[in-house]
Amino acid sequence: MQFRASVDNKTYTFTLEGDQLYVEGKPVSYSLEEIFPGYYSLLIEGTSITAVLQSLSDGVYRVTIQNQVFEVFVQDERQLLLESLGVMQGAEAGIKELRAPMPGLVLAVHVTPGEQVDAQDALLVLEAMKMENELRAPADAVVQEVYVRPGEAVVKDQLLLTFE
Repeated sequence: MQFRASVDNKTYTFTLEGDQLYVEGKPVSYSLEEIFPGYYSLLIEGTSITAVLQSLSDGVYRVTIQNQVFEVFVQDERQLLLESLGVMQGAEAGIKELRAPMPGLVLAVHVTPGEQVDAQDALLVLEAMKMENELRAPADAVVQEVYVRPGEAVVKDQLLLTFE
């Protein structure tokens, strides 16, 4: 099974064949155990890592490792196949809005109506539980309307912006 993960403008390919994990085609020894929901113990190449995983939206996760927070976009084998066939672009074109994944405070808005954004471009920053969460474009799109501004409190599922 193959996966692709994008974090901080870098993309990594993972392949899982039975119990063997390959990262960028190189075998990696690992062990992964869920300690309790959302908390994992990962042993990778002899190094122990505790990770907290939270799903933000379809394929987008917030991963916290040693007090560092990362937003990771993950594509599974099915999504990679659809992308290779050119089908994914049509599916992503159906994304028309961005809603707040959690209640919080809007710290920054990086886009304006009419602006073209690429997949994974930063759209806005939402502070929740004293953590800054950068929300990114789910696909290439044009911003139609922005409904929030810095300093505004939002509730979970509140409409933040729409795409054309």
